[in-house]
Amino acid sequence: MKGILFRFLFLLAILSAPKFLWAVAGDDCATAILVSSNGCSGATAYNNTGITGTLAPPSCFTGGNNNGMWFTFVASSPTVNVTVNAGTLTQLQISLLSPATFPCTGLFLELGCSSVAVAPATLSYSALTPGNTYYVYVDGRNNQVGTFQLCLNSPLQPGNDNPCTPFVVPAANFCSGINAYTNAGATADNLFSVSFPACWNSTVAFNTVWFRFTAIGAYNTITVNGTGPSGLVQPQVAIISTGNCNGTGWSSLGASNCGSATAGNNSVTINANNLIPGTTYYLAVDGVGGNTGAFQLCINSYTPSVTPVNDLCSGAIPLCPNGYYTGSTLNATNTGDPEITQWSCNAVVDNAVWYTFVTTNPVQPIVFNISTLCNADLLQFEVFDHTGAGTMCSTTTGDVSVGCTTFGPTGNGNLTLPAASLSPGRTYYVLIDNWPGDNCGFNFSISGNAGANAGFDQTVCLNTAAFNLIGTPAGGVWSGPGITNGALGTFNPSVLGLGTVTVFYTNGACVDQKIINITGPQVVVSNPVTICQGQSTNLQGTITPYPTNTT
Repeated sequence: MKGILFRFLFLLAILSAPKFLWAVAGDDCATAILVSSNGCSGATAYNNTGITGTLAPPSCFTGGNNNGMWFTFVASSPTVNVTVNAGTLTQLQISLLSPATFPCTGLFLELGCSSVAVAPATLSYSALTPGNTYYVYVDGRNNQVGTFQLCLNSPLQPGNDNPCTPFVVPAANFCSGINAYTNAGATADNLFSVSFPACWNSTVAFNTVWFRFTAIGAYNTITVNGTGPSGLVQPQVAIISTGNCNGTGWSSLGASNCGSATAGNNSVTINANNLIPGTTYYLAVDGVGGNTGAFQLCINSYTPSVTPVNDLCSGAIPLCPNGYYTGSTLNATNTGDPEITQWSCNAVVDNAVWYTFVTTNPVQPIVFNISTLCNADLLQFEVFDHTGAGTMCSTTTGDVSVGCTTFGPTGNGNLTLPAASLSPGRTYYVLIDNWPGDNCGFNFSISGNAGANAGFDQTVCLNTAAFNLIGTPAGGVWSGPGITNGALGTFNPSVLGLGTVTVFYTNGACVDQKIINITGPQVVVSNPVTICQGQSTNLQGTITPYPTNTT
């Protein structure tokens, strides 16, 4: 009799046990599967077959059965990119949720939603609170169930995400490396919470990063280029001034201080001619429609003369690797230009302007990408090697053309100088001319030439001893935060603390930058929780140890 009574009480206890004892992982908020904010599951790690969803369908979900599966993560940065790849579940729906009260109490706030007929499904959000816990809800469209892969990516917040911590950059013929900067992981700022630059796209999904420069002259040419698959598509840029980087008040000096690339274009240039020399300005860079990606930044601040500063050979502007240059033949002369018999792409020497570059050793091909706008006829772009007596600047003879191109009055062109046609470590001259009586505005980039190279960006630990940075070619000077000896390039992270800094390597007329991320062990934990006596809960957290020093 006692045995029968014991079995009855045991069965009764099982039947009255809390639901979570029988729960399947991911079938409810309380059993949400903990995933990393940076990482991917196996290709078919999860399966929503047999799961009955416990959440009211998110805003973008289709009708039919609710087979939503729950996941949870602790935010490690303000931005998260969620991707769900198909296994046997090919029509995917995902929602990003924030609980009213951690962990699963009250209504959920929907932060984003995606429903696609063809996998993968993606969702991005850039206003998370690091350390807080969030949920991802995954289902199939139109009653579909099956296997799938879940990936989360949380890019680090750029060091210049806040207008109060802009990257300071030079203003005289400065060009960063290709895709040296990024707005991936950047968040919205108070400064643009009330209004934003007039030429920018009206999206509220801003991911703005900030720079600061001091104008040298009233005339300023600024270009933002995104290159390759990771490049920023449709960049937008604006020069602004503000008395309070934490506030919402700012001013623009006019339409020329703002630019937004057209659809399908990864480059935008603004020409501001109303800045005050010696005044410091902010530069805001973003992407149209919430686009994020890497980009190159070029700035040239100058005071124009009656004739261009590079009208004569002696004023030839040195070209730096991966540099981007803007100029005009307006008011230039033909004084001191090579005689017409030495040109290959010209019939009358009219008003050429000069540039110069040095080849690498060993020599590499030189590539020019050129755009022009002439008031008539053609742009003439030619490269010369001086092989005769004297120097290029002391005589108009003894010059040999090593390559040229002609096109216009508007359009784009390319010129490649093969390595076989060049000598290592040698100085060459670029002359840009137009037909008599005309003038051309133009911009061009150059790659393959020698200049200043600061090396790869780097991550170091806060407790790393001071060490010397290496720039090429040797003989340049380092500057920027943490540099204690410019000639040796000595960098001491301990004098700065955690964060991201930019240092510069100057060699002659060329400047290159290196971004150094100083980091230490980081611990991110979930929200505070309150539990009653006899209850239990799961505490969540992630630890990022000191990284391995990289170069």
